[in-house]
Amino acid sequence: MFVNAIEESAKNRPVRIPVNLKFIETEDELRDFMRFREKTAKPANKKSRGN
Repeated sequence: MFVNAIEESAKNRPVRIPVNLKFIETEDELRDFMRFREKTAKPANKKSRGN
């Protein structure tokens, strides 16, 4: 019974999802990233932060 569970879990592998990854190396890149996050933030998040 335990062996069957191991075999079944081996068959049901998670799907790999490609992710675009970029490392932030400079302060300018960090500022750009923070501006991008502010633009895409939900209005509910801005209200909860007290802005």
